Parts: sequence; C-alpha cells; structure tokens
Amino acid sequence: MNEEIFKMYDEGRSPYEIAEVLKTYPNKIRRILKKAGKPIRDRGEAQKKALASGRVAHPTKGKQRSEATKLEISATMQETWKAKSPDQVRQHAERSKTRWEARSEEDKRAFLDEGRKAIRNSAKNGSKLERFLLLELNTKGYETQFHREHVFGGQRLQFDLFLPNEKIIIEVDGPSHKEAIWGQVNFNRNKKNDVIKEGLSILNGYNMIRVLHDGKIPSKINQANLVKNVIIMVEELKGTNNGIVKEIVVNG
Repeated sequence: MNEEIFKMYDEGRSPYEIAEVLKTYPNKIRRILKKAGKPIRDRGEAQKKALASGRVAHPTKGKQRSEATKLEISATMQETWKAKSPDQVRQHAERSKTRWEARSEEDKRAFLDEGRKAIRNSAKNGSKLERFLLLELNTKGYETQFHREHVFGGQRLQFDLFLPNEKIIIEVDGPSHKEAIWGQVNFNRNKKNDVIKEGLSILNGYNMIRVLHDGKIPSKINQANLVKNVIIMVEELKGTNNGIVKEIVVNG
C-alpha cells in the first residue's frame, strides 16, 4: 500500500485525498509519508499542483460572477481580515515573506520588472484607479476629461480627472505624494506640483477632490464606497466657486 500512497502523493494529491481513495485516515497517510521522509504539503499546495498538472479543473476559471456576487465576496473578505488578530496578520506576512524568499532569482527579477513596467504604464496612461473613476463618472452622466492639459495662471497643468460642467478637479494621489518612495528629489517635485495645482485651481474658482490611496488596487467593496463618496462630494461642490479642497482616503 505504501508504494500506492507515494505514487499518488508524487502526482500531487494531498494526504486527505489519498485517505479518501484508500478509505483510511489522513493522519495515517501523513505518518507514512513523514516516516518515508516526504515533505508534507498542505491542501492548498496540493490543489495548486493538481491544477497545474491538469488533473482537476479550476473551480472558477471561465465563469462570470455578477457584480452583486463580487461585492458580496469582497465584503466577506474584508470582514475576515478585520476579524484577524495582530498575531494572525503577522503570521500571514511572515508566510508571504517566506514564499517570496523561496522564489528563484529569475522569478524575482521577472516579478519586479513587471512592477516597473506597470508603474511606467501608469505614468503614461493613468492608473487603474484613475481609469476606474473615469468610467464610473462617465457612466453616471458626468462629462469627465482624462489627463487633459489646461492653462491656469499662465501655467500648463495636467489634471487626472476634470469635470468642466461641475468646475471640479479630481486628483488621484498614490503613496509617492506622501512618502519619498522614489527618492527625495521626485518627492519634492510631486509636492511642489501638488501645491501649484491646488493653488491655481482655487484661484481660478475650481474645487478639488483629492483621492488618497496606498497604491494597492482597492477591493470591490472599497471601489463601490469610493464611487459613492466621490459622487456625494461632486454633488455637494458643483455649482460653487469657493475653492474648496476635500480628501477621500481609500485603501486596498
């Protein structure tokens, strides 16, 4: 029986799955594997290997979920994370760090290269969060200009999102506007540009909404809350020329 156990385990099955096939207990399978010096995989690792080999089909790949279902899943995940203790969060972070360190240097370089590529693309074409807000605002009937240049006070300024009918500017500020993550020179330039944009917008009778985020893609529930809060602010500010600046903080 041991040879059969080793064969199934090497194929990617978990001790639980092997026990089901052989009509025995998972702990018995684990003891046999440990005695033979086999590294014990958890169920998640076994499932990943089974998917990679094609032995089982992905449970959700190719299936379309409704927006209501996506929001429900997002809300559940958010509540799950809120319920975690500081120790559980720390353990999760440590496991993530261990997985990262276990990657090959080639994998790490490829991952970092993709990140740098995404940053360059974001600078050129706008971030995912900016494009998300553009789509939502246009869908809800607000004429919204994207990365359009305007001349204020003799200076050419590019705004992330511009609502001409409401006289509102929306700036989406990532972590580089709050911390020197790309160096002090870039940080100082960002802060200077923020001050100039804000000042000239106010002087020219425009209101501004600053969306502050941590650089992560917000969950579905946080995206929905962001859109709701932005629209509330737009409705409050439209038609006024008081030079008001409001902030919304959105996390991943």
